[in-house]
Amino acid sequence: MADCLGSKRRGAIAACTLAWLVCATTAHAQTLPNDDDPDALAQDASEPSAAQPSAADLRLSWPAHARRPGWVEAGVSAGLLATGVALPMLFKPTRARWTGGILMDGWVRGGLNLSPGQRAGAVTASNIMLYSTLSVPFVEVAAEALAGRMSGDLALRILLVELQSFGVTGFVTALPKVTAARERPYGLRCDSDPSAPGCDSSERYVSFFSGHTSLTFTAAGLSCVMHRQLHLYGRPGLDAAACGLALGAATVTGVLRVVADQHWTSDVVMGAAVGLLSGWLLPYLLYFRDVGDSNDDGDRETSGLPSTGLGSGVFSPWANPGGAGLSYSALF
Repeated sequence: MADCLGSKRRGAIAACTLAWLVCATTAHAQTLPNDDDPDALAQDASEPSAAQPSAADLRLSWPAHARRPGWVEAGVSAGLLATGVALPMLFKPTRARWTGGILMDGWVRGGLNLSPGQRAGAVTASNIMLYSTLSVPFVEVAAEALAGRMSGDLALRILLVELQSFGVTGFVTALPKVTAARERPYGLRCDSDPSAPGCDSSERYVSFFSGHTSLTFTAAGLSCVMHRQLHLYGRPGLDAAACGLALGAATVTGVLRVVADQHWTSDVVMGAAVGLLSGWLLPYLLYFRDVGDSNDDGDRETSGLPSTGLGSGVFSPWANPGGAGLSYSALF
């Protein structure tokens, strides 16, 4: 995370986040029937009964063949999330074990020639995008529940899946931050100018990999898989647009972290990969991969992702001083 923002910046973040939530909720509310509009009710009453959807048609449900999350998984997920939050607080690297860029890092950074004020603005913007994007999956669940289209039991199942994804992301992101101890790009200026912004920060040696990017892509992945499997908005175009908007917001967040000189490009690419694995692929494999294998008519349906052929296995995070990642083990 970047250094603590001043009160004015926090106020701006809160205001922009609130605006994002209001826009998202309002846009979704426009797709729902308005029970308080007499004209709308009269028009509905005049339509043939065959064209009127039943209450069951308007109510979301957990897919029939989808596996349900359990409380044991919820406990493990909560433990992973708590560990991911605690690790950077308890173990702050005081020196770099890894400095400089790899692959395209130097080329991308060399093309950016921004002033300190512009970099600070990018930091603020990336924080706004982080908090806004993280809130979207939870706001969508709350909006559907308040609109009466989602039962409390379904909302709880979705929240447990989201807790699991964020727990995995939090742990897998935090572990290499304290073990790899990669210096942030701005640290290259500190040898010649120790008074430069961030040089005395405890966050200087936690560049790998980008937590902003991994968290926002986790939120985006969750939004995509839930819209694909549960049809939250009830219209394919709107559900696809929600997925695309979430992925776009996560991408912008990652770009801003590079522009702000807080992360190397490789940090952002790794964060995006981990976020998509945790937010999209993990829920799909654990809960939704059997959706559409069979239904009441015996037909096969398409799933949220193409068949992976990964079998039944387990994801395991790993880390060492040279890096970190996520492995998948299975019997074929």
